[in-house]
Parts: sequence; structure tokens; C-alpha cells
Amino acid sequence: MTSSHRRQWQWRLTGWVRRALQHNRALEGMLVGGQVAGVVASVIVTRSVGPTGRGIIVTLTVWGQLLGWLSAFSLDKALIVLASRDDAAISADQGLRAVRPPVLALSAVALVGTVLAGQHFFSNIWLTISMGAFAVATAQTEIISGWLLARGRRHAFIVWRLFQPALYLAILTVLALSLRSTRAEERTVAMGIGAAVSIVIPVVLVLGALPRRPAMVWRGSLPLLRFGAAVQTANILQYLNARLDLLALSLLVSAQSLGYYSVGAALGQMALLTASAGFLRGITGERDGTDLLGVGIAGLLAGIVIVASPVLVPAIFGPSLLPAVPIARILAIGAVVNYALQGSSGRLLSRRRPWVLATSQGVGVLVFAIGIEAFPTLTGVAWSSVSSFIVSLLINQVALRGPTERQVAE
Repeated sequence: MTSSHRRQWQWRLTGWVRRALQHNRALEGMLVGGQVAGVVASVIVTRSVGPTGRGIIVTLTVWGQLLGWLSAFSLDKALIVLASRDDAAISADQGLRAVRPPVLALSAVALVGTVLAGQHFFSNIWLTISMGAFAVATAQTEIISGWLLARGRRHAFIVWRLFQPALYLAILTVLALSLRSTRAEERTVAMGIGAAVSIVIPVVLVLGALPRRPAMVWRGSLPLLRFGAAVQTANILQYLNARLDLLALSLLVSAQSLGYYSVGAALGQMALLTASAGFLRGITGERDGTDLLGVGIAGLLAGIVIVASPVLVPAIFGPSLLPAVPIARILAIGAVVNYALQGSSGRLLSRRRPWVLATSQGVGVLVFAIGIEAFPTLTGVAWSSVSSFIVSLLINQVALRGPTERQVAE
């Protein structure tokens, strides 16, 4: 191939990528790619280290994400809502400079939490260290994502967020192939470290593109912090509403049972592939109504999971994981409800009504906790998850029928 032909092919490839990123459903494409990578990664982990090792990796990532999101203090969402509009009192760059010190301070507190959690969950110090790195990198990922969206750099946001799951999948593949002759415990530790590395590297690579750190910017920072504090309450409850099953089961059942549940969740939540796109469209003000097409696609995917899970689970994860089939079917139903819930949550934040969102998620968590107490089985916990989503969605929909903040001001 001559150099002119090579340049022509490169130009065509660049044009194809640019058109794909500009497509109306590019966010959905990003999320599908990330979810597919996650499902493949879960297959690799389960095949390599079994349900017990899979449960340990899930514990590391779930608790690392939780501590990281707490450290971000929902300031990423404050940047999107308050620093990206025409009437914004602070620019996105100024906002990022303002929110980084509190996020770093909270990340230091999160490291203390990882030490305490690691002592409870893990017998290997490297898993505890990996959880700490995962938490700190998650917090940075959140605020960098908010900064990119606040600046209107959606294409960069999509490419950057796709890089992490692709890197995670690549690391796991290399580890699974190169460590086949080692003990399962050693492979589990290596994959836990790999999970942390896969989220640290993208953060490190983007640091050079962030605005430099001149004198501290306070102008306009207080509204960001106030909004972040309000959203953080809603965010904590929203996280619990989505993850209380895994958090509770990590304390109530064996790592093997948690592995069964997590495999069912990985398959059942396939219908939730693109829900975050609805949330992003809602919080950025791009959409002010329910994405009926997206809900329909989620329903179709859920139907496929419900019908095909008895074949898919043993074929993909292995015959020993058959107890995950009923979990997958139940959570597929919940995923459709959660899809609509995510979009309505984004629209509430765009209307600057985080306390309403906190209320709906709080009621959902209460329903979830009651269900776990009343039905402490794997299927009982799964049905409790579905019930919590339904209750929160109903409250959100009622609230969205009211006037917006701007209409009230007028």
C-alpha cells in the first residue's frame, strides 16, 4: 500500500469515527461498548478464579466505587448543571479548580475507609491497596467527566470513558492467559490489582489536559458546593438503591453465593445497557421527557435475557453457575424500570431539584431494606431491588409533573 493510499484510508477511518461520535445515539454506543466489555470481563474472571474469586473481585470494585463516589461529593453533577449554561456564574475550568481540593481531602478520608474495609474483607494487603487506588481514581474520574461535559466536550468524554473498560478487559485477558498455571488465590489478587490499574491509568493520562492550578478560585464555588451537598445525599441513596443488594449480600452470604448473585446481575442488567445515556441527556437539559425508544429497547433486551438465560448462563459462565439463572430473570425486569428511573433522575437534577430526587431514592432504599429483612434469600433480595426501583420511579414521575424552577421564578 502506497503512502497516499494509507493516508486516504486513515482519512476515511477518521471521518467514520467522527460521524459515529456525532450520532444522536453515540452515548448509547459508549455504554453498550462498556457493558459488553464488562460482561466479557466477568466471564473471564469467573472462568479463571471461580465464583469465590469473582465474589472477591466484586467486593473490591463495589466498595471501591462506593468510597470513590462519596469522595467526589457529586461535584461532577454540580459542574454539569451550574457551570455549563449561559447564565453560569463560574466557568467549567474555574469550577474544576474549585472542586478539586475538597475532592482530594475526601479521598484521603476514603483511604482510611479502604484500610478498615480491607481488614474485614481481604486477607491479602495488595487487595486492600488496590481498593484504595480504585476509590481515589473513581473520584477523579467523576469530576473529570463532569468537567468534560460542562465544557461541551462530549466526544472526548465518550472516547475517554470507553478506554477504561477496554483497558480492563485487556488486562484481565493477559492475566488469565499468563497465570493459568498459578493458584486461583494468586490469580484473584492479580486481577484485583488489574482492576485498580485499569481505572488509574486513564486518570493519569488525562491529567495533562486539565487546567493548571493557579490561585484558588472561590468566586462561584459556594453554589457548586451547596448543590453538590444536596446531590450527594441523593447520590448516596441512589447508589444504595442500585447496589444495596451486593453490599448487603457481601455481609450476609458467602463469597460463593455472592458470586452466583453477581453473575445473575451481570446478565440481568444487560437491559440497562444504555440507561446512563438517558441520565446524561436529562441532566444536560437535552431531553425533557421519557425516552420511549430506549425503554422499548430495554424491554426487548430484558425479554431476551428472561427467555435465554437458562442457556446463556451455563454456556457463558459454566454449568456450576446455574443458580444465577433466576437472579438474571428477576433483575432483567428491574433493569427496564431502572432505565426509566435513570432518565427521570437526570431531568430532576436539571431542574435543580436534588432534594426531591433524594426523597424518591430514600423511599426506594427503605423499601429495599424492608424487603431484604423480610426475604433474606438471593431471589428475595432480587425482587426487593425491583420493588425499590418501581417506588422511586413513581415518585419521580409525580414530581416531574410539577413546574420547573424557572417556571416558579416567573
